[in-house]
Amino acid sequence: MRVFVGTPFVDASALRLSWRLVERRRPALEVLELATAGGTLELGVLGSSHQVSLFADGQRCTEVVACDGGPGPGLPSQATRRMGHVAYAFRATVRSLDDHELAAAVVSLVARYGDDPSGLVAVFPGLPHAATILAAEVKGPTVGWRTWHAYPQTAELVETCTEVVIG
Repeated sequence: MRVFVGTPFVDASALRLSWRLVERRRPALEVLELATAGGTLELGVLGSSHQVSLFADGQRCTEVVACDGGPGPGLPSQATRRMGHVAYAFRATVRSLDDHELAAAVVSLVARYGDDPSGLVAVFPGLPHAATILAAEVKGPTVGWRTWHAYPQTAELVETCTEVVIG
């Protein structure tokens, strides 16, 4: 699902991103809700950032990758957690590209996930190729999502990949 967000693109760079698992969800600009085995998955856009919440088997796992204004704990290259019956694994990469490479990557991602019923593509006004893309995959007790955050002002593309196994 492709959406045009009326909110200006404000995140500055990948260096200001932080990752965390949180108790309380934030209000999102756009949300795509998907059914999973025994629960729901919510893909949410927070500006150029994302929030993904998985509700299953009485458990909730909410991941936030965001620029929260000021130095944060940073974006780890990987993280794992065990929460009750839920095993969570996160990976992130930051790629520095030239302007043409970033534009080509964003155009390709928007084309691939813009009409995907398991994808949420947010395009922002003001900066060409300012976009946040989220895509989910559900396979039985395993729920996964990938995200891409494009920063045209610094020519960076951040990709995250998360896998959650319930049970």
